[in-house]
Amino acid sequence: MDTILHVACTTGDTATILDLAKHNPLILRQQTAPSAETVLHLAAHFGHAGLINTLLTLCPDLAAKPNRQGFSPLHVAAAAGHEETVAILLRTEPGLCIARDRGGRTPVHSAAINGQLGVLGLMVNINQECLGILTDQGETVLHVSGKAGQLEAVRWCVQMLGSSIVNQPDNNGNTVLHLATAVRDVQASSDVPNSKLLCKIWLSE
Repeated sequence: MDTILHVACTTGDTATILDLAKHNPLILRQQTAPSAETVLHLAAHFGHAGLINTLLTLCPDLAAKPNRQGFSPLHVAAAAGHEETVAILLRTEPGLCIARDRGGRTPVHSAAINGQLGVLGLMVNINQECLGILTDQGETVLHVSGKAGQLEAVRWCVQMLGSSIVNQPDNNGNTVLHLATAVRDVQASSDVPNSKLLCKIWLSE
């Protein structure tokens, strides 16, 4: 990707983007190497809402274009917790909230893994069914938020989906309760912070 273009996307320099596109409209189709991120991925990562609007006006199809990992710009914005950017992308293409990456994870999973409750609420308001989508490993949003140690997201998932969600197994037959028990046995797990508190939350449901 052109260096000036890359810097403009990361800093939210809309004027430079418009100037570059005026002289070469195809420049907005460039991608980074090796991650294959588009200008929209970069702007979404940094939460530049004004630039997002401009890019979607010039190249609306970029909203659904994945990078090499299968992340859409909405995956990126959701993980970072940029609520305004998420709202803009969803207005452009509501179906993005169920777009899957290479592991079958949707932007809802990305938000849950990173504890972005505001973003989760935005996406559920658009399409409540997105909460029920499983990853390729059969994991629920509760599985992924729990494994990431996101306590508030765990509580939110149980409140939204009901206590029965804790008994839903993944493809390996593991429920969140199995995971909680394993973490409790391990005690100080580097992969799951605050493991004792997580177990208390999960096992009390």
